Amino acid sequence: MLADVLRERFRGRLTLLAGDFNEPSHQDWDHRTGHLFDHHGTEVTWSTTKAIKDAGFRDSYREINPDPVRTPRFTWPSDNPGANVSQLTWAADADERDRIDFIFYLPDERLRLVDSILVGPSSTIVRSRRVEESGEDRFWRPTWTWPTDHKVVLSTFRITTH
Repeated sequence: MLADVLRERFRGRLTLLAGDFNEPSHQDWDHRTGHLFDHHGTEVTWSTTKAIKDAGFRDSYREINPDPVRTPRFTWPSDNPGANVSQLTWAADADERDRIDFIFYLPDERLRLVDSILVGPSSTIVRSRRVEESGEDRFWRPTWTWPTDHKVVLSTFRITTH
């Protein structure tokens, strides 16, 4: 995928990479969060997000919200009032919240990041209980029933042409 990105970049195309990566970010498992969220003092350089960063991509949410303590932006597990809690969690006795959904972009003079927020419920699952998030993350809360166990990242970009 990263080799394809370089080919697309060589062709002059704007490049974004987004989705559910099922792996946290190396930017969120460092000395600042080592004793939070059941990290148990662990610092992890997660290989996928590190490789993406090393390829020149920027994490749109962390660009706007650089502090993983104040704005952890947990995207999973999201609360879903229509589902039983046991359907939303893998480790029932843990605080398994993590940021595993991303929008990455390659910097380009034609592309400017304007904002990045979360879409979905502001509640999550911690140790098999529904709880409200305590961070300073900004949410856009939909008025309809939330259909998934993930929150969505919504990043706004301004695109210009020459």
